[in-house]
Amino acid sequence: MRRIIISGALVLCTLTALGQQSAVDKVFDKYSGKEGYTTVYISSYMFNLMSKLESDDPEYNEFKKATSGINSIKILTQEGQGAASFAKELVSMLPRNEYKEMMVVKEEGQDILFLAKEEGERISEFLLIVSGSGEDVLIAIQGDIDLESISKLASGLDMPGLENLEDLEE
Repeated sequence: MRRIIISGALVLCTLTALGQQSAVDKVFDKYSGKEGYTTVYISSYMFNLMSKLESDDPEYNEFKKATSGINSIKILTQEGQGAASFAKELVSMLPRNEYKEMMVVKEEGQDILFLAKEEGERISEFLLIVSGSGEDVLIAIQGDIDLESISKLASGLDMPGLENLEDLEE
């Protein structure tokens, strides 16, 4: 009888943990591996490895400082037809009440949306959504995020969409 109770408790704990997947994770899971979509995941392990490298290069040291509180970066891109509908679906899948709109940039057929999720006084998740020009991009940065240095990511990582992080400096 004791084994049955313990087994039941373990199953309930597992189901509870699985049910707590974030909205961003659900978006990535939905589109990962599908034709026309590209996903990139950079884990905290990668950032830990990078932080152990010693360098006299001041730009690299600034990059290390900027990434010190980051747990993960996820990038999802969609190219080609259907990009506009993908962006609308993407925004509708995110619980907007959990995110604060930081900035919106509209230029030459392209919309850029910066969103932040706060936990206490700190930003725990930063989202960048770029739509238009035949390509849509979602970038999700999770961790203890310092916005003063987050734009350094744009110069340190050469990935699509990250160049829009430089807008935060302006």
